[in-house]
Amino acid sequence: MELDLNAKRGFGRLRLATAVPLAALEALEVAVGGRRLTLQPLGGSSLHGLRALLGAAGFSISEEEAAGGGWRATLTTKADDDRADVALTDAEAAPSRKAAREAVARKALAAWSGGDASSNGGDSDRTTDEEKEAAGDDLKLALNLIDCPGHLDFNSEVTAALRNSDAAILVVDVVEGVTVQTKRVLQQAVAEGLRIVLVLNKVDRLFLELKLKAPESATRVLEVLHQVNALLREPVSLADGSALLASGYFGWGTSVPALLRKFVAEDASVEGADAALARMLAGLRNAERHRAVESPVLARGAMRALTRLHRAAAAQQLAELDAFFGAEARAFLNQHREAAADETKYKKVFRECMKREMPAAEALLDMVLRHCPSPREAQATRLGSLLSNSNSSWAAQHVAAAREDGPLLVYFSKFVPLPGSGGGGNGGKPKLAALGRVFSGIVRHG
Repeated sequence: MELDLNAKRGFGRLRLATAVPLAALEALEVAVGGRRLTLQPLGGSSLHGLRALLGAAGFSISEEEAAGGGWRATLTTKADDDRADVALTDAEAAPSRKAAREAVARKALAAWSGGDASSNGGDSDRTTDEEKEAAGDDLKLALNLIDCPGHLDFNSEVTAALRNSDAAILVVDVVEGVTVQTKRVLQQAVAEGLRIVLVLNKVDRLFLELKLKAPESATRVLEVLHQVNALLREPVSLADGSALLASGYFGWGTSVPALLRKFVAEDASVEGADAALARMLAGLRNAERHRAVESPVLARGAMRALTRLHRAAAAQQLAELDAFFGAEARAFLNQHREAAADETKYKKVFRECMKREMPAAEALLDMVLRHCPSPREAQATRLGSLLSNSNSSWAAQHVAAAREDGPLLVYFSKFVPLPGSGGGGNGGKPKLAALGRVFSGIVRHG
């Protein structure tokens, strides 16, 4: 047996010298570096089979730690039908989040399709992608970010970027709230048909600069959230992680569910009303049901945790920081305890600890993966804004499916002269770099 792992991508490929029954493979677990890996047959993803079964309606999956260890998952369909939610019990807990998602998808397929839960539903394109990912054959997750300043002077840059995007990450100063320019940009994004997710930045200012108490900070967070949702077609939520809390100054970012699950595990008294918070945490496994009512309990619990954490750092209460931080952040704190105990130097140490404990990049990536559509999904829903005649245009079917074998259709939104490439007073023509989005076909060199 030969095991080939790709730690960065999070998958591996197992080669067997002799034939092994499929059932034996599905029951086999491999222990690597203290972690348990569950095998999945190549191309046998139940998640892809479920996508083929439900089509455009889609579904959502939330995970939580099981009482006896491992992970449970709950699957909710977004289709307008009578399908009930499907959930894993504690006895069915999986060893990892990914395994739990696959297990609950397999259970849902068996309940809803009446057929083989391991079937991929005939979605040959998706199976091919899954096979490539499992084998590590040139399939990459590419996330292209276009950073657009929100100032009015750069409105043309925002307009150009929106047409080339599938989703928009809106960053709002939680102290200033939604400004006139924020409304203008949001209206443009909504008109373009983009899925919008939210980052509430500068949260640390609420309790370090404005000296607000946790309930007051929570009220402010919810006010800004409601201001944003009033301008959106599809609201964002603290409960399902489509809205993040962040501090650019201290370098951290987190979803509220992730923060509460961690902090309550460390300190059950953080909310004060333990039972109420416990019930809300249990309800997070099905965030869709809680989206309609953005509970103040969630916001208060999150803000109380963050307030205590930042004020403990400001007061150099290192014991309380030790209790909250994980191994990596705690190790850094221990290496720099002298500076952390200095009123003039603690911010730098605390910033590095928070970058390790709640890295903004990981929270942002997780939000994008969970709530932002792929190009294929986005283009199908944005035809009306992309094409003037989306119903009968010859290009519509190719754009909607993001067809690689279709005609080459590229939208160029910006041209930038390359430095030193000519132009100016020497009479030569400058070379231009083009920012464009390929909606169908493939661009090749030459």
